Amino acid sequence: PSGNITIRNLTDSIDITLPVSDARVSKAENLLLIDTSGLIAWGKSYAIHIAPGAIQDDGGNPFAGISDDATWNFSTAAGDSLLDALAELKAHITGDLE
Repeated sequence: PSGNITIRNLTDSIDITLPVSDARVSKAENLLLIDTSGLIAWGKSYAIHIAPGAIQDDGGNPFAGISDDATWNFSTAAGDSLLDALAELKAHITGDLE
């Protein structure tokens, strides 16, 4: 299969697109797994879009896809202000600013 999965940050109107061949995308039985490390943030709302045919079921049938923000969406909990401040300080010290 080929195609993309898009993680849409609804809060900030930012899309992150991953090809289904990306190492962060995997399938285990009837589950689609996406390693979101570094891709999502605390206190935001997201939607997942999947291109038609990008994934298949165990029988080789293509998935119709998801092209709207309502079918698969979620929100992350608010972050811890102390941990957020420490992360910002670390990024400042290391020069790894976004």
